[in-house]
Amino acid sequence: MSDLLSIFYLIALTLLVYRIARSDKLKDLFPLAILLVLGLLLSLYQGANALLFASILVVFDLIAFTYSSKEGFFMVLIGIVYLFFGVQYLSVNIVAQTMLLGLICEFSQIKFNKPKETDKKVETNRDIAQIAFGAIILLLFYSIKTSYAEFVIIMLILLGYLTVNYGASNAQTKVATSLKNLERSYTKFGQGAAWLAIGALATIGFVQDARYVVIIFFAIFIGDALATIIGIRFGKRKLPYNKKKSLAGAIAYFLSVAILPYALYGPLAIPLAALATAVETLPIKLDDNFSVPAVLIVVYIIAEFVVF
Repeated sequence: MSDLLSIFYLIALTLLVYRIARSDKLKDLFPLAILLVLGLLLSLYQGANALLFASILVVFDLIAFTYSSKEGFFMVLIGIVYLFFGVQYLSVNIVAQTMLLGLICEFSQIKFNKPKETDKKVETNRDIAQIAFGAIILLLFYSIKTSYAEFVIIMLILLGYLTVNYGASNAQTKVATSLKNLERSYTKFGQGAAWLAIGALATIGFVQDARYVVIIFFAIFIGDALATIIGIRFGKRKLPYNKKKSLAGAIAYFLSVAILPYALYGPLAIPLAALATAVETLPIKLDDNFSVPAVLIVVYIIAEFVVF
């Protein structure tokens, strides 16, 4: 098995050299360098295989780097192999961390576009799709073992990436047309789904409590979508600190994150729903599919330290 590990390290090193050779400017490699160092420190802290951790990180950085190109399909296949191999040595949570860091290397460089007028049909379509996908993910947590559910979610994210990548590189196909009906005109193709995937990976990677994971997933998959749908239709009264968000949307967000999770897990859901709503309505540029889970994860980690 050690020989197989060596082969995987060699492949990752070759891909890293290829990634460096493809970069137009040296500064473009800074995010990757920083996150590689962070990944090594994180893996050592967790007692994980640092070289395998870094290898998977490199692979997923290249997956993001080759997005919307035909070579991206080949990279996804390599990524799937690395995932199945990685879980033999690393926990699903640590594998999710490697994916997260690898994808962030590229998505951290996405420019934030100025929002334009909302297309109600597009927003409704994307929100319905988001709720449907979220319902599937949440059902997984009630149907199978948590670690299995998390691995299935990781594979679904890769499948989604593969689908969006196909649409981005084959603009005239029916797949591309269908996906465009779910994407805002002023964003990069697949950008919204990418931030949603990153938020989900961060949650799986750093939260060990399945109850807490489910509450965050309610926030980013269900609450976010319902807030938009309700806000578009009944959101005439805006929030005083953010005129782009409505009171009706904020209430819908809070209730969707609080009610069912409260019935399942008790009072824990109420303060988390309130915090998630506060973060979601803040007038910041960072996508709320990432900002909401990021804040809730920080709270979870702080609580873990306080308890132990």
